[in-house]
Order: sequence, then structure tokens, then C-alpha cells
Amino acid sequence: MFEAVFDTNLMFETGHIWRILLLINKFMKTTQSFGIDFTIRSDKKKDGKSPIYACITVNSKKCFFAVKQSIDLKTWDNRKGLPKGSKEEARAISSYLENLRRTLGNIYQQMLLKGVYLTAEAVKDNYFKTEIAIYKLSDLFQYHNETALATIKAITLFIEKKLIVNQF
Repeated sequence: MFEAVFDTNLMFETGHIWRILLLINKFMKTTQSFGIDFTIRSDKKKDGKSPIYACITVNSKKCFFAVKQSIDLKTWDNRKGLPKGSKEEARAISSYLENLRRTLGNIYQQMLLKGVYLTAEAVKDNYFKTEIAIYKLSDLFQYHNETALATIKAITLFIEKKLIVNQF
């Protein structure tokens, strides 16, 4: 069966190309999983409305954040994770949530194509345009020496500097 994928006569027949692609996909499956769900927090209810939260799931790790929308508990469908009904408010919130789902999905796809290490937090940070700081070891040593200067005795700093200079 695997050898049929690379049979050149079969490969160029247009009727069998989709079968070949399905077989290749079957053998090259990744273990990445991604999902976006919406939920409400009834414990944070204000004025009869509960805030809506987005839940990003990447490889079974979840990350929640508030979407800055609130809805009445009676108009929320827990099973679908969307507002129910056809009132103007429900349609507006539903449209907003679908746009948010599409945006987060696009961010995930872009990160996947760039080869970035994917986590739910990374997708959320990318959505909020939060910069992820990357520090060198020398930067961490410098930060440590600056912040711990008051608590460390002078002899300790002298020994640390001497060790660091001698190692490089």
C-alpha cells in the first residue's frame, strides 16, 4: 500500500492524486492540536450579565482571557459556546466571537508556518502583541549584580567578577 504512493503511473493520474495526498497526510500526521472555545464566568456576574472568556487550547494546554463582552445567562448556550437567539445583542456578540475565533486561528497558522514553538500562551501573547523578552546569560548576571548589590557583601561581588572574568 505504501509503495503505491510512489508509483509514477498512479501518481500522475488526476483521478488518483487526492488518494495519494490522503495517504501522505496519513503517514505524515502531526500531533499538534488547536482549539478555541468560549465560555462565561457566572461567578463574576455584574448587573445580571456574565463576562465571556476565550479558551485557547494547544496540545491540551489551556489559556483563558476575557474578551471584554458580557451577556445574560439566559441567552448563552453552554453547549455551543455562543449566544442563542436572534436578538440584535446576541447576533452582534456572536459575530464578534466568530471574528475573534478567525483571528486567533490565523495567528496560530502564521506561527505554525514560521516554525515558532506553539503554546496557548504564545498564541494569546501574539494576539495582544505582547513581546516575549529573550535574555542572554550575561544580561541575567548583570541584572542580578545590579539588583542584589545592596544585599550582597562587597567580597562576594569581587569573587563573582573575578570568576566570570577568568572563565572568558
